[in-house]
Amino acid sequence: MSNQSTDAGLISSQDLPKLAEAGHVAAPMVGNSAAELREAVQAALAEQWSLMGIIDTGKKAADLGKKAADALTDKGKEIEDKAIHREKDARDEAHRKMNEDKAKKHGREAGAHGATTNAFARALSELRG
Repeated sequence: MSNQSTDAGLISSQDLPKLAEAGHVAAPMVGNSAAELREAVQAALAEQWSLMGIIDTGKKAADLGKKAADALTDKGKEIEDKAIHREKDARDEAHRKMNEDKAKKHGREAGAHGATTNAFARALSELRG
């Protein structure tokens, strides 16, 4: 006897135990009745649905994790942009201050140079005059 006979419906599930004892077919794993088969199918489906629920829950958790990582990345980028902007402002302020100091120093030097030139011109004109 072959499994094709069982699949074709020529042998019923009640015949399987007797045939198994005779060594013609393997003993059924589910049982002899439709109720046992139904229970086995329901248990298998429940297990499958449970696994699907776990997979779905895992996928949802992964999606939430990705959203959280994206939010942290966006926040980090925002903080970095602000820090770069503050650094640029500080650098610009330092350059402005250095230029003001140079201008003041140059002004004092020019003023001192001008006073020296004026004093020399006065002294020269006094000598001539």
